[in-house]
Amino acid sequence: MGYRPQKGVRPAQLEGKRTGRPPGSRNHARAWADIEWAQVHMDEESVKAPNPNALFWWKFAKSYPEEFSEWFEYGGCILAIEDEDYF
Repeated sequence: MGYRPQKGVRPAQLEGKRTGRPPGSRNHARAWADIEWAQVHMDEESVKAPNPNALFWWKFAKSYPEEFSEWFEYGGCILAIEDEDYF
């Protein structure tokens, strides 16, 4: 068996090297799955949502279908408004 340091002590070969996910980064796959579900069921009148977050996104999609579809199409990014007369 190889060298196993004590718990909380980094092995010598890993000193100074970052391993794993960078600090502060997160995986948003679960949240995005709810958003995708809302996009698929957006045109239905009543639904049985798999969880409360999916229901929230479905209600949002029903309330603002054009804006939601455009936002979803761009992968959740909010685009700048270039129309000067918008405000």
